[in-house]
Amino acid sequence: MTSVEELRAALDAVVVGQEEAKTGLLLALLAREHAYLEGPPGSGKTLLAEALASASGARVAGVRFHRDLRDSDLLGDAVLRTHRSEGAERLEAALARGRGVVAVTAHLGGFTMLPIRLAVDHPVSLVANRPDDARVADLLDRCREVVGVATVPVRPAREAARGSLVALREGRVLVLLADEFKTGGVEVEFLGHPASAPRGPVTLAMRTGAALLPVFALRGPDDRLRLEIGAEIELERSGDPVVDVSTNAARVYAEIEEAIRRHPEQWNWANFRARSRAPALKFSLRPRAPEATPPA
Repeated sequence: MTSVEELRAALDAVVVGQEEAKTGLLLALLAREHAYLEGPPGSGKTLLAEALASASGARVAGVRFHRDLRDSDLLGDAVLRTHRSEGAERLEAALARGRGVVAVTAHLGGFTMLPIRLAVDHPVSLVANRPDDARVADLLDRCREVVGVATVPVRPAREAARGSLVALREGRVLVLLADEFKTGGVEVEFLGHPASAPRGPVTLAMRTGAALLPVFALRGPDDRLRLEIGAEIELERSGDPVVDVSTNAARVYAEIEEAIRRHPEQWNWANFRARSRAPALKFSLRPRAPEATPPA
C-alpha cells in the first residue's frame, strides 16, 4: 500500500512548490472527496492530477469544458440500482399517503449520492447551499436535474420555505442535511453537548403532515453504498407548538446521533459546534457577624 509520504514525494517529483494544492489533493484522496484546482496555464494542475492518479493506482480522465458539454459527460452512466437498500418499504408506505416525505440525513457516508439514489425510484428535491459563483451553481443544478433531483436553494430563506412546501405538496421526497448547527435554532442534546439545531425539518413535517424519516447512505466493508431508511419518526402534537417542536427535534437528532455513533469514521462534517453550558453558580452560607454592642 502506498503511504502518504510516498504520494507526497510523487507530487514533489513533478511540481516544485504549490504546497497548498498538494496538501489539498492528498486530503481529498484520503477523505474520498472531490478536489477543484484553479490556476493559470502552466501552473502544474494537470501534472499534479496525473502524478497523484499514477501513484495511487487511479485512472485519469479529461473533460474539456465548452458550450456543447453535456451533464452526462460529467456524471457518466451510473448504475445506481445495484446499491443495496434497507427499509425501502417504509418510504413507499409514507409516500403512499400523498403528503410527501421529509428525509432527514447528515454529512455521513455517501451523502452526496443519497438524493441521486432515491431519485432512481421517486421524485426528489434537495435543499442545498448554492455556490456564490452563479455559473458553478447553475452547473450543479443541471447535473442534479439530469439525474432527477430538483434543487431547492437554502437562500433566501423565504424562497427555501416556499420551495420545500411546494415539493411536499407534489408528493416528493424532500432531502434535508440536518447536521448544520447554527444559532437561532432549537436546543437539543447532541453527542453529549447542547446544540442549536435547525427547526426546519420538524416544522415542515408538522405543518404539512408529511412523514419524517431518517435516511442515510452508508458505506459497507466492500465500499459499496447501502441506503438505510429508518422507521418514521412519530411527531408529538400536544397543542403547544413550542414544546412540540422541541420534543420532535430531540427525536430527530437522537436518530442522527445514533447513526453517527454507529459509523463515526463516515461522518464528514467538522463544523459541529456545541453550545457551552452556563457555569454552575457557587453558593454558600456564611454566618452573619454579630452586631456590635453600642457604648453605654
